[in-house]
Amino acid sequence: MNQKSFDKLVIEHIWPILKEHGFQRDGENADIFFRKANEDVYHFVGLHRLRSGDRYYAMAYFSSPVIIEDFHKRFPESIPMANANRHYISPEDGVEDYQKMYFCRYEDSFLTSFERDFKPALLKHGLPYLDNIQSVEDMIPFLRSDRFRGPALLYAGRKDEARTCIERQIEKISNIPLDEDGRVASALAFQKGLLGIR
Repeated sequence: MNQKSFDKLVIEHIWPILKEHGFQRDGENADIFFRKANEDVYHFVGLHRLRSGDRYYAMAYFSSPVIIEDFHKRFPESIPMANANRHYISPEDGVEDYQKMYFCRYEDSFLTSFERDFKPALLKHGLPYLDNIQSVEDMIPFLRSDRFRGPALLYAGRKDEARTCIERQIEKISNIPLDEDGRVASALAFQKGLLGIR
C-alpha cells in the first residue's frame, strides 16, 4: 500500500476515534495527531508506515514546552519523544518498548488488523496511558534522558536532582560539534538557561 492510500484509510478509520478523544491533526498530515492537555502537557499519537508498505506501527507519547527547547517552532512534527523507546502501542503489552506491527498491504488487511488489533490497543492502552499524563510531574517516572528529566525535575521543585541531570546534559551537549541549523547551540542555551548560566 502506498502512503496516499494508507493516509486515506487512517483518516477514515483512526482519525474519528482520535478526534472523539480531543485530538487534532496538522492539515493533511495523517501521521501525527496531538491534543493539548493543558499549557504544560501535550499528547501525541504517531503512525509510521514501513517503506515496504505492508505494515505500520503506532506510538503514544507526550511532551511539554517546559522540557523541550524551541517546542512551538518544532510542533508537531519535530517534537522528540520524551518517553524514550517506551512508546509503542501494542494490544498485548500496552505502551512499551515492543514495536508491534499492524498490517496494511491491502485495504482488507488494514481493516482486519485495525478492528482486531489496533483499535483495541488504542482504546485499551494508548489513550488511557496518555490520559494519565496530566502534569509535568506525571511525566517524570517515564523520562530516562537527562535532556528531559532535568527540566522536568526543576519544574517540579526537585532542584538538587535536576541540577545533576542538567549538568550532565550540558557536558554531553558541549562535546557535540555545532550544526548548521543551530539545534546544538539552542539545546545548550536551553539547558544552561535552566541553571542561569550564560
